[in-house]
Amino acid sequence: LLVNFCNEVCAMHSDNRDYIFKELVANAEAILNGCITISELIDNLDDKEQISKRVKVLSTDSNERVMCISFYFRDYCIFGDREGDFLYDLGKAIDKCINTLYELTSAFVRYDIKELRDDVSSGLSGLKNVAQLLLDVVLAFREMDKIKTPYKSVNDIKHYRNESYNSYDSSIKKLFTSSKSPIEVLAWQAIYFDIKATYDAFADTADLCEFNLISQ
Repeated sequence: LLVNFCNEVCAMHSDNRDYIFKELVANAEAILNGCITISELIDNLDDKEQISKRVKVLSTDSNERVMCISFYFRDYCIFGDREGDFLYDLGKAIDKCINTLYELTSAFVRYDIKELRDDVSSGLSGLKNVAQLLLDVVLAFREMDKIKTPYKSVNDIKHYRNESYNSYDSSIKKLFTSSKSPIEVLAWQAIYFDIKATYDAFADTADLCEFNLISQ
């Protein structure tokens, strides 16, 4: 009887699954909202402090949801369930995406950026597309029995990472050959790195999803 009880508790019941996905979808939507918010820097850089504060609120809310998910796993003994373990890791990975996004917005305030470079505008604009793909992936996993697996969206996210690497290398090379101010070099180098790190966080999440799909 004790064995049967433990198996019943540790299984991923529909109520557990519904609650976890509700929080994961909320965080994926928060990331999309954050990317839309940070894209406002392209046309409204003077408002960078308020934009950064708005992304920070989204990041804080995401952190709280992940904490609630952790408590939920502990209270309902979900650890050990295959899908449950994946969703727990997915929650952590999604949270890292929005935290990295906040670090990026903070950099514009920290270095008091007055004017955007074209390659930075392009990088910020592309984040909205990646965030939408990530939301699509989370929704696809939620409805796995009803729609096709999200292989294409996962691969598209990873493609954006590859493009960000190429853009980073090109931008850094141009920065070091055209800028004369060491302070300017350090500031833009940090921002280019944060943009690449944000795409990296999205792609790491995609890698996790791909591994789960392959191992099913």
